Amino acid sequence: MAAYSGRWRTVGRLDPVLHPDEQEEGRNYWSNCLRTGQGAEHNYRVRDAQGNYRWFLTRAEPLRASDGTLMLWIGVTLDIDEAKKAEETNWILVACYTGRSAGFSPFKMRSV
Repeated sequence: MAAYSGRWRTVGRLDPVLHPDEQEEGRNYWSNCLRTGQGAEHNYRVRDAQGNYRWFLTRAEPLRASDGTLMLWIGVTLDIDEAKKAEETNWILVACYTGRSAGFSPFKMRSV
C-alpha cells in the first residue's frame, strides 16, 4: 500500500500478501495508472493471517485540479470474496445443468 500525490510515502508492500498469480498483474495495474494518469480497477487475491486467500476489487481514480494537474489518487478496495465464490458456484451449476465440463467458466476463475 502506498499513498501517491507526486511523492511516494510507503506504508507497506503488498507483494508478500498478494497471490503469486496476481503479483505482476497488480504491479502493472498501478504502473499503468501512474503512466497514463487514468483510473482503473483490478481484482486480486490477498492472503490473510491464517494463510487463506480472499478476493478483493480495487478502483483508483485521479483527482485533478481545475487546470488538469494531478493532485492525488483516490481509491477504494472492497472484499468481493463471497461474490466471487457465489459466481463460481453458479457457473458450476450451469455447467452441470447444461452438460458442460465443471471446469467451464468464461471468467477463467482461478482456484484458491
